[in-house]
Amino acid sequence: MYHIINIIREVYPLSRVDDSVLFQEIISNKFARISWFLPRDSTNKADDFCEGNNDYYFVSSARDSIVSQFIIAPFVLFHKLFVLLFKVKADAIQAKDVYFRGVIALLVSKIFAIPFVYWLSFPFPEVDFERFRSNRSFKNFIVCLRGRVRSYIQYKILMPFADKIFVQSDKMKEDLAEKGVDSHKMIPVPMGVSCDYFDQFDPSPTIKKHVAYLGSLDKLRHLEVLIGAFKIVVDKFPDSKLYMIGSGYDDQDVKILQDQVDALGIYDNVVFTGQLERGNALDLINSFLVCVSPFYPSFVFNSTSPTKLVEYMAMGKACVANEHPDQKNVLENSRGGICVKWGEVEFAEGIISLLNDPEKAMRMGKNGKEWVKSNRDYDVIASVVMSEYSALFDRETYENIDCE
Repeated sequence: MYHIINIIREVYPLSRVDDSVLFQEIISNKFARISWFLPRDSTNKADDFCEGNNDYYFVSSARDSIVSQFIIAPFVLFHKLFVLLFKVKADAIQAKDVYFRGVIALLVSKIFAIPFVYWLSFPFPEVDFERFRSNRSFKNFIVCLRGRVRSYIQYKILMPFADKIFVQSDKMKEDLAEKGVDSHKMIPVPMGVSCDYFDQFDPSPTIKKHVAYLGSLDKLRHLEVLIGAFKIVVDKFPDSKLYMIGSGYDDQDVKILQDQVDALGIYDNVVFTGQLERGNALDLINSFLVCVSPFYPSFVFNSTSPTKLVEYMAMGKACVANEHPDQKNVLENSRGGICVKWGEVEFAEGIISLLNDPEKAMRMGKNGKEWVKSNRDYDVIASVVMSEYSALFDRETYENIDCE
């Protein structure tokens, strides 16, 4: 069994499925021991520990000060990496969505002659720039400066010196290649699901006129289009309801949408649940007929691989989603929903079409569920990641022997 060091920004206990399912469950059981270097939840005071084929090394707490997170934590990481690598051999160091800690990981990989892998799940520098463009406040000016630093580290240090780069989608690969990143290094790995987990849900809806949105309510996503679309739906089906499940970047994001709901007079038809535990959110969605996945067309969001869409489909739900590189590909290949252009009328027509024909919606839900099992189950995705790592390890072994 191989040994991979994985340095991530997510907090323990892990919640993102590309960490908790792909690496923590599948890859650690089938392919490699994983040594995690990560922050701990502010309520968790546990020391470093081992559990099965996963080792956990904490470098900070989620509520640490900025000085602690950006200055002290990298030094803690450097120290703990050195101690570990003097004791045991590692076959690769992977850094996912980290910047200063990514530089430390790269440095240590060069010192110990270990392959360095970078994993980018979201265009974080570009999001920082977009926040400043959308609201030129002093706070967002600081965010923009952070984006400049992240951009320099990502494009000038981490990616040029990485032996392999995992990205979220084919579109992200194209975008990064246009910025000068070596396309031969990049492997797209889309978001997936654990189909075993989703098999517990009964896809038969009990509330046929309820629609669900699960995800961020960040104003950068322009969800006012979805609210406007649902006003048209309510005009057709007065008893219909839209559940907005999630929270915003800040409180103002949700207030903007709530004010729009009030102004349209559909406050009895739109429910803001706030952030729910994942299991509770999925239990709620399970009783509905239709789910929506609006992704605002922009450089930032076009390169993403939406988790919500494949989760809806894994539950057997018919989906209405707008044209977006990954979403369009998924819906065209799966026949699991309706793909529409970005706009209030277009979303409304898609939703109304499915609410009008529950049997059609349930057929689409069944199609989507079957497609996800064959294409986006994490057992399938893990085989791609393990194959790429195997190729990297074989190459390193060959090069080392050749040098001798």
